[in-house]
Amino acid sequence: MYGQQPQFNRTSPSQQKFEFLRMKMTQTSIYLKREEVLNACGILLNNYPSLNADVTPHPEDNVMKTMVVLSGTIPVTHQGAKFDCTIKIVFPSRFPDLAPMVFFVNMDPTRYKVNSNYKQYATPDDRQITLFFSEAMNWNHHRDLMRLMKQIEFEFGKVYPIYDSQAAKSVTGYPSTGSTNSSFGVSGNPPSYFGGGQQQVTSPVGSGMQNIPSAFGMGGMNGMGGAGPSGNIPSTFNQGMTGAGNIPSNFGGPSGSGNVFQMRQDCSQRVSLEIRSTGTLLSQHIDKQKKETAKLFAHASELETVLTSTKESMRTLDLASTEIDQDVKIMQTDVLKKDKLTLTPENVDEIIDEGAANSKFLVDIIAENKAIYDLMYFIENAFKNDSISFESLMKYVREFSTKEFYNRELARKIISGRK
Repeated sequence: MYGQQPQFNRTSPSQQKFEFLRMKMTQTSIYLKREEVLNACGILLNNYPSLNADVTPHPEDNVMKTMVVLSGTIPVTHQGAKFDCTIKIVFPSRFPDLAPMVFFVNMDPTRYKVNSNYKQYATPDDRQITLFFSEAMNWNHHRDLMRLMKQIEFEFGKVYPIYDSQAAKSVTGYPSTGSTNSSFGVSGNPPSYFGGGQQQVTSPVGSGMQNIPSAFGMGGMNGMGGAGPSGNIPSTFNQGMTGAGNIPSNFGGPSGSGNVFQMRQDCSQRVSLEIRSTGTLLSQHIDKQKKETAKLFAHASELETVLTSTKESMRTLDLASTEIDQDVKIMQTDVLKKDKLTLTPENVDEIIDEGAANSKFLVDIIAENKAIYDLMYFIENAFKNDSISFESLMKYVREFSTKEFYNRELARKIISGRK
């Protein structure tokens, strides 16, 4: 989706911001899909010229990392008035596999407080709100940044994230929508928390008619001599129960459950996001374990082949050793036979033959073959204990098997010559 670079007007500020971000991204190496992150930022810079791009430290998985951050304002229409909302968008290291993290930034937390609908996601000082909307929770189904941004505009249009705490306590409950507040942009102040209207008192409490349109919303509080049994306080927080002394609920509907439902929905979305993220990590871990297991099986198969070859070599050595033992027995029998003879001029040639000169050499050859057999036993144990590599094992087997073969053939020639 983000494989192609967005098209800019060459003289537009967005193009300059995009090129600046490209240069800054050389300072970080955490992104596996660097070009997709860059192109996604280009799409946002194209559609929201008030955003600025930079590469700054930001926490991810409890570790500070150098990450791409877009910050600035986006336009929002709330109750017919235009507002510029300050937001911050942080691209995680696994983007686009994970959704970007979006925050609303309260530029003046001493005056503006977080709306209760967003309060559970705000910092203690109301300075920043983490935004959890359904399009972020369902990111893996669409991976569309503009779809997420349009939902943010829509949700802010329904329920503005902050309210003017000073306006809520003053006589004027709703600031002029045409005024300018430098903390939030060029098109107006955030709305009052309680909704609208001015508070007017036409007579003292307890005498005459009391009319309080009030900061609680649409109508007013009507009753003779103060808040009597027929007092009614309508509100912009939807309609609650009906009847005398009715204070419509802040929880959204006849059962007073709107806000609770929203909180449950938000919690469900957050849990769903965490489950998906954990599932992705588990899937990656399982794939890695499968690859490691396949490597181990391949190594075990190779090792089995090596052991089979080694056993064959050892069987060959055993056969050769058996033949040598038989030759030694023949020699011993010949020696015993000749020891019984009495040396005379007639049989001197029979007793001292050509093999006598090579007797010591023959014994040395037989002793060396015996030593080779013992040495191969220790070499096999060293391989089984991982003291030597398979390559070293095969080198020794070839070297000593060849030596043993030559010795055996030489001994056989010597013995054959003596017979």
